[in-house]
Amino acid sequence: PFNDKEFDVVVSFETIEHLEDQEQFLQGAKRILKDDGILVISTPDREIIPLFLVNPKEYSNPFHVRELSKQEFQTLLSKYFKTVDLFGQGQYLQKHKTDRKYIASAKKFFTWLPESFRLKLKTWLLGTGKTDVIFKLEDKQSKYLVAVCLS
Repeated sequence: PFNDKEFDVVVSFETIEHLEDQEQFLQGAKRILKDDGILVISTPDREIIPLFLVNPKEYSNPFHVRELSKQEFQTLLSKYFKTVDLFGQGQYLQKHKTDRKYIASAKKFFTWLPESFRLKLKTWLLGTGKTDVIFKLEDKQSKYLVAVCLS
């Protein structure tokens, strides 16, 4: 119900993955933003979230309609915004620590531990940072992606 070019900023944290028509949502955000407007939007990275879990193959969020990878998020946003800068939020992984062999060997080694302790240990080994931390991705990968988009 908003007028075209009504807002300076639109903020949408952890919404887009719940929507059937993500492009319609972005078209609407673009429409209501002023010409120099800013969209701040976040989503979990579907390729990284499972790495933080004890049993990543069992990961499934029934409330998420379509999760996005970092590349998919960047590509989708770039269709509607001339500038898209990506950041990470919360815990992060160093890129070398997302190597599947590293994770598989760490899991195999710790299988004898109780699951609750394995989860704490995995978070300690693989992730660092607080959920309120925003950082440039550069040599890191993040559970959550935050994009700052300029019209």
